[in-house]
Formats: sequence, C-alpha cells, structure tokens
Amino acid sequence: LKGLGIGRGDGVALMLSNHPDFLRVFFATQLMGAYAVPINTELRGSGLKYLLEHSQVKIILADYGALSERIAPLRSQLKDIGHYCVVGEGAERAASSEFDWLSGAPTIKAGNWPIREEDMPANSPSLLMYTSGTTGLPKAVTYTYGASNLKKLGFASRIFFLPEDKLYT
Repeated sequence: LKGLGIGRGDGVALMLSNHPDFLRVFFATQLMGAYAVPINTELRGSGLKYLLEHSQVKIILADYGALSERIAPLRSQLKDIGHYCVVGEGAERAASSEFDWLSGAPTIKAGNWPIREEDMPANSPSLLMYTSGTTGLPKAVTYTYGASNLKKLGFASRIFFLPEDKLYT
C-alpha cells in the first residue's frame, strides 16, 4: 500500500469476502494510520458509487470478480480514486488487466510498528462503517484511533496464539 502512495489519513475501500486477506489488509490500514472502509461485496450501481465517493477513498481493494463486474462500470465516474487493486482470488488475472494487484505483504514484528499510537491524533478516523440506508442514503459511522481497540487486539494475539497457529474466518 505504501508503494502505491497510501499513507496516514488515506481511505482504503475493502470490498473483500470473509477471507484472511481481508484481515491482512484491514490491519495494514490500521498500522499505517489510514482508515478502512469495508463495503458489502454485493453492492453495485449508484449505491456503490455513493459509498466510494462519500468515503473519499484513494484505493479500492477487491477480488477480481468485484472489480471487473461491479466497480469497472463505475470507474469513469470515480475521479478521485487512484488505484483499483485485486487482492486474493483472481490476483493472477490482474497482471493482464487494467487493475493493479497486491501480494507478498512483509511481516511486521511487534514493537516495530510503522506508526505509534501516540503519533495518531485521537480524532483521526480508523474505520468508516456504513449503515444499510433503509430510510435514505447510507450514513457513515466513524471509529477513531482514540477509540480503537487495535492495540488490545495485538496484545491478545501475542497471548493466545502461537506463530504456527492457523486462524480461519
């Protein structure tokens, strides 16, 4: 993500199914000081366009099917999004398409985080979750780094899980 110019304060749309890649990318955004915007994998058309514009994301990470079937038709209307990246399933097809792809994320050891908690203003967004929009347009619920439980999750992972454990969603 850093190689694509994504950093602190940038929005990262995650249109990924329940898969370890979702967790990898989500935690990467948190470690970088960016904010994650999870998006329903079945969303399409004007509803999808609204979320992508309203959230002001700079990059969309999705599987190949979501990018080619749902996002590609909107691409000419999404002026502020700089990168469309395939993550996980279908990444090998991205090399021969108009999409970028992500792989080979480096391992970050505890104590060597790219940002420190005290470096992030408490009111900086860490996550935007959208309501279903049953009574109108979806509303964004903003979680901030000040209210984030990322540090607690990192602590719990070091206590309860071993490096050789395999976690599944």
